Amino acid sequence: MPSHLLRTRRLVLFVFLAAAVGLATTLPDGADSGRTGPKATGLRVYVAPTGLDSNPCTQVLPCLTFQRGYQAAAPGETVEVAGGTYPSQLLTADPTKQLSPDRVVFNRAPGSSVSVARLSFGDSRSGAPAPQHVLVANMYIGYTVVSPGAGDILLESLTGAWFDILGGDHISVLGGSFGPCQAPAQGGCTPRLIGTNIRVEGAAIHGMTSTDLRNHHVDGMFIRGCQGCVVTRSRFYENMITNIRLQNCCSLPANQDVTIENNWFAPSFQGDGQRTRADAINVDDPIPNLLIRNNSFAESAGIGFDQGSYEGTNTRVANNLMLNFPCTPGIIYQNNLFIPFSRSRGNVPCGGSDRQVAGFGYTDLSAFDYHLLGRSAAIGHADEQSCATNDIDGKLRPDAVPCDVGADQRRDTMACQRGKKRSKTVWVSGIRLKTQPDPNLKPGPCRKRAG
Repeated sequence: MPSHLLRTRRLVLFVFLAAAVGLATTLPDGADSGRTGPKATGLRVYVAPTGLDSNPCTQVLPCLTFQRGYQAAAPGETVEVAGGTYPSQLLTADPTKQLSPDRVVFNRAPGSSVSVARLSFGDSRSGAPAPQHVLVANMYIGYTVVSPGAGDILLESLTGAWFDILGGDHISVLGGSFGPCQAPAQGGCTPRLIGTNIRVEGAAIHGMTSTDLRNHHVDGMFIRGCQGCVVTRSRFYENMITNIRLQNCCSLPANQDVTIENNWFAPSFQGDGQRTRADAINVDDPIPNLLIRNNSFAESAGIGFDQGSYEGTNTRVANNLMLNFPCTPGIIYQNNLFIPFSRSRGNVPCGGSDRQVAGFGYTDLSAFDYHLLGRSAAIGHADEQSCATNDIDGKLRPDAVPCDVGADQRRDTMACQRGKKRSKTVWVSGIRLKTQPDPNLKPGPCRKRAG
């Protein structure tokens, strides 16, 4: 890999790891998996690499495995994991946890560092049933896998090579950083989303690569057999082939009701790890109620739709900054700003409100900083009715004025002053305009920026 990419990779990874750790403190209760966010009781049981499962799981006499700690904890209690290195761990169903909505929380001991080779929620191969109501936070887990039958599982601020959600209901990945991962040496290295009501929010998915693509294909993420899935506020970079592939596959139920919004997508790489590809998202099959909105793509990357009938699927592509391929019939395009794929392809707006631009106005494209500059054409271009509620940093978008195209919402949203000095332009925070309405300010187009 070229040296400048390696330098960029180290810089971006540092920034995203720091951001991921703080994500949990910014999310409101209940925003994690579509359910209420029960509070921990404060009571604890203890696990340590030097413990014994015959111990009572106290601080003085800790137990050894996560499963023993899970069994010892009551719903709402915390399993405090002592610092150190742990072999693979398996959590299986415990009937005493099934009926309570309160999660058993696994968290590292204060000031410690925890490394786990693998964490499995159930095991389909051995028939071990998956658990319910578990939160695991703030540790390194090389590979995390959630099996069918799991429910209300929350993975928060984890780091690791990769993860798999192979089934279950209400499974959430909040924050964290996954990658780099090289197949086949480190496994499949393609996070898969299978199941119902799955949410990935605020994560960094990066460096998913393969040394043998013929036998070990990779993508940054593979959505298959997923109903009610959301991928939001996440960053994808340095992945091979595509950043996200959506495909009906493997005798699983077809994908439906999938939302991809407020993400940043760097270009993905060809199999040589050097040449970039244009399809940062690849949709292999028509998906009912697919919504791709308010995403920021590299200026050389966009969404590839394979052949198929999209009529009547309610597939919407709205408010994206993207490379434009030839338009796909049956897809609803709204308020996208685009750069054509070439002089002869993708230079026609796919929707009446789409517009061609020369550039997206990112802060630093080469350093993967896709926040908007004040001069970006994306500012105020999207219709407020089609905007995502917040942006990639969790900032609320204004609901009284057109929001910004892409994943970033600038703080200085446009508004114009009423009265005789109507041409005078003022710039106010979108949050202020929403929370502190001013009768002298009327949302609308502005001629120029004041000052």
